[in-house]
This record gives sequence, structure tokens and C-alpha cells, in this order.
Amino acid sequence: MPTLPVQGVSPTTLSEATKKLILSSLSENTKKIYAGALKKLEAWLSGRELTDALLAQYLAHCHEQGLAPSTIALIPAAVRFSARLTGKTPPIAVLTERTLAGIRREGKHRGAGQVTGITFSEVKLLVQQIAQNGIRGKRDAAMFSLMSDCMLRISELTAVCPVDIVSLSDGSGRLRLPQSKTDQEGMEATLYIGPPTMKYIQEWVCLLNEQFEEVDKRVPLFRSMRRGGIILPHGISVRAVRKNIDLYTKDAGLRGRFSGHSFRVGTAQSLAQKGATIAQMQTVGRWKSPAMPAIYCRNELAGRSAVATLLYNSDDTVGGIE
Repeated sequence: MPTLPVQGVSPTTLSEATKKLILSSLSENTKKIYAGALKKLEAWLSGRELTDALLAQYLAHCHEQGLAPSTIALIPAAVRFSARLTGKTPPIAVLTERTLAGIRREGKHRGAGQVTGITFSEVKLLVQQIAQNGIRGKRDAAMFSLMSDCMLRISELTAVCPVDIVSLSDGSGRLRLPQSKTDQEGMEATLYIGPPTMKYIQEWVCLLNEQFEEVDKRVPLFRSMRRGGIILPHGISVRAVRKNIDLYTKDAGLRGRFSGHSFRVGTAQSLAQKGATIAQMQTVGRWKSPAMPAIYCRNELAGRSAVATLLYNSDDTVGGIE
């Protein structure tokens, strides 16, 4: 990861082993995002030493270019991490903080907005159709059903290995998720897999066993494929999963803006419709904050508000109004 000339205290010498451990606290995707942000900032600085005033000026420049606040906020986060990695004090003070606050206020309507959720019932219908499309369809049906049941991000899905899944006598299963985007320290999560999803997974595993003499249980479960139903020995890419989501949702006639996050959003919305609390959704979705499930499910939660349940779902008249 590139480092920037930062105004501050003299750097503290860190061993390469220490730096390596610090970098391992970030996901690969976050490392790439930070590195890209720092590279662009370094080009803009043109050799100048980074200060709080210059960083604030650069953030304002990015805002003028039309970037969304969420994208701009990654820049000081990258600077902060880079500075601390070299033992310096991040040049982030009142000017940067107030500029970013203003950007968030003025640019709150920027960005693509929330993706469209694919609800639990929609996923079940979708995967039933997908499963009819040969070997590739059986793989994708298992993938999408697992993403829905376990509220997986695409990066988490592509990392799932056969050893991570356990079958139970009642037909259900359990997914051991060793690490996730919001759990870089490695605290494991155990997630429920419904019997229909386990059937799709078992069908896919049978196909793997047919094409490979011995399936390594510690390599990705979901593999790349060639035309003709040829399964390759390496895992499917994040890009390929996104491409397939786009293809299948269009073929199914679903309308909206879909992404890998659509399964997380849709399952959260389905849980909210069934009466799940924000805390329950936060646990299953492995969100650190209750803010995200609250945003995703605001329509469903509004239908369970005090006004909805006490004033409109009561047999009694209220205030003489019938």
C-alpha cells in the first residue's frame, strides 16, 4: 500500500512482520480501495506535504467532481490508516472533519441509492427456474439460495468451502463463516441453511464428485465453468457472480437495481415482514451497527410502528374516528 508524505511527528520504526500483521487486519478489497484512493491523492499533491488544509481542499475538489459522500469518506480513512502504518500522526483535524461534514450534507442525494432487495419468496421462485438450466443452473441455484439463507456478501460466498458446511439429520445445514467483511479479527459465525438450500448444495456436490475423482474440501465450493458444463478446478470470481445475478434477474423479469447485496437486503426485509426485531436482523446479517438493517427495512418497520399497530390495527375506534 502506498504511503504519503504526511506532516506530523517523526515516524516510528516498525518491523516488516508488524507491518504485515497490521495490513492483514484489512480485507483485500479494502486494501485495493485504500491504495487507489492514496494513489489519486498523491498525484493531486504533486510532491507537496499533506496537511489538514490540503486534505480538506482535496475533499472539496472531489465533491466538485460529483463523487458521492461515501466515496469521498474513504479518502481520509485511507490517509489515517497509511499514516498510522508509518508511525505518523494523521493530518486530519477540524478543516478535514468540517469539510467532510459539509460534503455529507450537500451531497446526501448523490450515489446510486439502495439496491433492490430480492425477498425470500422471490429467491425460491428464482432458484427453481435457474435449477432447470443444466449444470451451470444447479450451481447458481445453490449459490443464490445460500446467499439468501445466510445473507452472504459475494466475497463471503466465493470463499465458502465444502468443509464449512455441515448437514444435520433434519435436512437443514449449518454454515461456519470463519471471517467476514465486518469481522476481520476472525470471530466465527454459524448460520442456518434451510433444507431446500441443502438439497441444491448436495446436488452441486454430486456434480463435482462426478467430474473430479476427489474433491478437496478446503477449496472453494462454487467453481468457475466452461461451456458444455465443464467444471474448472478454481473458484468462481466475484465478477462472474455479479454478472450472473444481472443475467438471471433480467431473465426472470424482476425490476430494480440488483447486486450481490440484493439477497442480504431482501432477506432482511422478509424477516422484518415476519416480525423480526432489528437486533435479530443485525445478528443474522452480521452488521456491527443496527443502522443498516433499519435503513433496509424502513418500509416494513413503519408498518409495525405504534401508529400502524395501535391506531390502525385496533378493533377500537380512536378519538371517535371510525
